[in-house]
Amino acid sequence: MKASAKVFTLLSICWVSLFLFTTAAPVSTTIVETPLGPVQGLIEIAVNNQSYLSFRGIPYAKPPVGKLRFAKPEPLPVSKSGSVIDATRFGASCIQSVGELAPGETISEDCLFLNVYVKDLSRKQRKVLVWIHGGAFVFGSPYIYTPGSIVTNEDIIVVSINYRLGVLGFLSTEDISGPGNYGLWDQISAITWVKNNIEAFGGDANDITIAGESAGGASASILSISPATKDLFTKVYSHSGFATSLFNNYKNAKSDAIALAKKLDCYQISSSSEAIIDCLRNKPVSSLVPDVDPMRITFVPRVDEELLPRSPMKLLEDEAYLLGVGFHQRDYLIALNNNEASAVHKRYYPARDAFYLLFNGTTEQKDAI
Repeated sequence: MKASAKVFTLLSICWVSLFLFTTAAPVSTTIVETPLGPVQGLIEIAVNNQSYLSFRGIPYAKPPVGKLRFAKPEPLPVSKSGSVIDATRFGASCIQSVGELAPGETISEDCLFLNVYVKDLSRKQRKVLVWIHGGAFVFGSPYIYTPGSIVTNEDIIVVSINYRLGVLGFLSTEDISGPGNYGLWDQISAITWVKNNIEAFGGDANDITIAGESAGGASASILSISPATKDLFTKVYSHSGFATSLFNNYKNAKSDAIALAKKLDCYQISSSSEAIIDCLRNKPVSSLVPDVDPMRITFVPRVDEELLPRSPMKLLEDEAYLLGVGFHQRDYLIALNNNEASAVHKRYYPARDAFYLLFNGTTEQKDAI
C-alpha cells in the first residue's frame, strides 16, 4: 500500500476522537455557496477552544418516503429559487429503536441528511473523511459525533452521514421489485454528494477517505469492492467490521420479507413481489418498524448482483474483478480493538441465558436455534 503511516495514524485518531470530543455553544452563523445553493451553518467553539464551522442536517437525496420507500435514493434537484438551506441543526436520524437514541435525538423516515465540519474556509484542497456510523445496520446515527477538535487540530474536513436502517434499509424480496441494500445505496448517494459539493467547503474531491466502525466499517469495506463506487473515493478505513463479517451474510431475505408481509396483511399465496412491496409502502412506518432488539439482526446487506455482484469473499478472491472496479487504486487500513466485541457480549450472554430458559431440549438443540 502506498499510504503513509501518518495518514493511517490520522485516521485512527479520527476514529477515537469522534467519540470523545464535544463542543461548546455556537457563537455565530456562516453561509457557503454550493452547487445546490447557499448553505447556512454555525461557527462553533471546540473543547480545544478553537473555532470551526459546522453544517448540520444538509439533505443529500429526496426523502425516501412513498414510492421511494424500498427504493434507491434519488438526488435532490438543484434549487433555482436561491433560498438558503438551513444547516444549523441536525436532521432527523433514521428510524430505529427509541431505546438506542441519545437525549434530544429525533427519528423520521425522512432522514437522508449529512453533516460537514471544517476549520474555516481560508484554504482549498483539504483532505476529506466521510464517517459511516455503526450500529449493526439497525441503529445508530452521526448525532453523537462532534469532531470539532479533529478538524481544527488536523485541518481536515469530516462529513458524517445518515443512511436507512433495518427493515427500511435492507428489506428485500430478492428480485427487481425489492432488491434491498437501500442503506448502502444511501451511503453511495451521500459520498457522491460529497464528491460533487465538497470543494465549496474547501475540500479536495480527489482525496476522500471513507471510514466507519462496526456496521460502518463493514459498509466502507463493502463499498470498496462494489462496482457502483469506482472513482468515488481514494482511501478506506474499516474498523471492527468488514465486508466478510458474519452479520453481512444475509441468506433469508425473501422469507423475512414474506413473514413481515403476512404480519401486516400484505401477503396472499398469489401475491407477487411487486404487490408485497406496494402494500408495504402504504403501511404506516410505525407498523413496519417496531422497537428493534439490536441482538436480533435481521435485515442487513445482501448479494444483489448489482451493488454486490457476488459474495464479498468471492469478489476479494477475483483479481480481475478487483482490477476492474479500481480496488487496487485505493489505500486501505483495517483495524480491531483489544477486547473486540466485549460490549456486545454484555448484552449477548444475559440474553442467551434468558432465551435458553424458554425452550426444552439439549444445549446443542438450543445452540442450533
